[in-house]
Amino acid sequence: MARLKQLHRIFVVGSLFAVTLYLVHVTIQNNIFYRDSLHYGAQKDAYSDLKRDSQIEKKQTSVDQSHSVFSRWDAMELGDVCVFGKHRQKKGFLTIGIPSVKRAKGTVYLLQTISYIINMTSPSEREKIVLLVFLANFDTQYNENVLKSISAKFDDYMKSGFILVMQVPEKNYPPLENLKRNYNDSPEKVKWRSKQNVDYAFMFLYGRNISKYYIQIEDDVVPARGFTKDIRAFIIENSKKPWICLEFSILGFIGKLFKSKDLEKFARYLILFYDEQPCDWLIDHFLTSMTQKKRIFHKQSLFQHQGDWSSSEEKSRKGPNMSRDIYFKDKQGKTTQRAPKGKS
Repeated sequence: MARLKQLHRIFVVGSLFAVTLYLVHVTIQNNIFYRDSLHYGAQKDAYSDLKRDSQIEKKQTSVDQSHSVFSRWDAMELGDVCVFGKHRQKKGFLTIGIPSVKRAKGTVYLLQTISYIINMTSPSEREKIVLLVFLANFDTQYNENVLKSISAKFDDYMKSGFILVMQVPEKNYPPLENLKRNYNDSPEKVKWRSKQNVDYAFMFLYGRNISKYYIQIEDDVVPARGFTKDIRAFIIENSKKPWICLEFSILGFIGKLFKSKDLEKFARYLILFYDEQPCDWLIDHFLTSMTQKKRIFHKQSLFQHQGDWSSSEEKSRKGPNMSRDIYFKDKQGKTTQRAPKGKS
């Protein structure tokens, strides 16, 4: 009997000891789980904070970049642009944009190009046409001398509103130094083509309300006889299909015709990517983004390139450039070849 009581006490004590060990084990495991949960939660919170901070940083970077882009545009909108000549009250048919930059060897083609356009248009046509000349030089003294030459030779045309001459201060331009060197271009070439993009954007912005249509040429071209009639006819020919740009030359940015209502969009596009690619490459991307899938060329080129010296000092050091448009319509209205198939 005494033996049974002793065994019973041993069983009870052992059971209590086992239960105690179990409770201690459970408590320890719960503490470990709780500690690990806190650690995981801290890690998760830290990750969330890091992710949030990263998103804020990205957002801030995006805002900064966007601000940079809009700052460029604001400078254009609010720039002190000087325009000489009489502004016509009535919107015309066509604005002819002529950017002009000082060239190597002191060569000046601008006055001759203006004379060619005057000789190739009738008085009635000139009433509906405006030449917008942009003296796009940072050398203000040079601009002043060219303006005096234009005023002396074409004073009546400036008073009638046929010729407008614009200038833009250098401070209104975005940075042109230390730009990204795409295609391994030299810093000099990058600066030249980037500035050209901005020059064109200024012209588009300030020429957008002068006429119904706008065509860009260069200051060293010869227009074909009857070029305004051909432009009108080609616009009518393409009136039943959507288009952004009609082209009247295969060379560079010569003879590119736009509806004036689209000029501000193109100006913004050029400013956004001014330091990425040349303007005659950017136009391809712009037309695609505006849903014009193919380039639309007139069967004959209406503007012949005549200049031998480029406005790029780097190109000029290589010597004169004799590029000519083989599709140019001559003075008798004839041409030896037609524009490339599939492009008209």
